[in-house]
Amino acid sequence: MEQYTVQKGDSLWKISRKFGIDVNELANINGLLTKAEQHIIQPGQVLSLPSKDKVYDTQLTLRICDLVWRPLGDAKLRLTFDGKTCDYVTDSTGVVAGLLIEDSTKGIKVELQHLNKKEYILIADHKKLPLGTLSLRISSREMIIKGSTRVKQRYPTIEQTTGKRKGETEK
Repeated sequence: MEQYTVQKGDSLWKISRKFGIDVNELANINGLLTKAEQHIIQPGQVLSLPSKDKVYDTQLTLRICDLVWRPLGDAKLRLTFDGKTCDYVTDSTGVVAGLLIEDSTKGIKVELQHLNKKEYILIADHKKLPLGTLSLRISSREMIIKGSTRVKQRYPTIEQTTGKRKGETEK
């Protein structure tokens, strides 16, 4: 899959004409079809371009959510499909869009980076994917059991602020 970095003065329409791609296909591959983000691009943004030589079985959009189905923005993922493993980061709405999969029979494995930033937790392992355009919402109990997806700010204890243990008096 080729990529293109948006330049100042570019529009999705100009880019689609430059590469001979339908503007709606380009928007769909890059997750720009929601009403809020329809065809809006910024200079420096990297867009995925479909390869003209390859045929893709599945065009996939992943939506990563917590256990109550709220989107996990900026979550670090490791995806394995088509025999390759690559790292991705979800956008602010928990989405990774424009995944073009050549062989749907190989499936996809989705791993979420643990808070310790050293290991990844398996949150989905689909052995096969359907053909065509697919949106997959993923939420996993592993996110809670094996680690949180966010570091929560901890309030200091009495010992940390005063240097004394609770119940300890001055001599």
